Amino acid sequence: MSADTSGGAASRPTREVSLTVNGETVEAEVEPRLKLSDFLRD
Repeated sequence: MSADTSGGAASRPTREVSLTVNGETVEAEVEPRLKLSDFLRD
């Protein structure tokens, strides 16, 4: 896991996720509050 450590009030922590969707691996860094449905839509 990693977090955004660039500083500043606008920085938000992120989480690294890895999912397998329809046999395809998808990896991304996302905000913890992001809904799974929103992640899959993008």
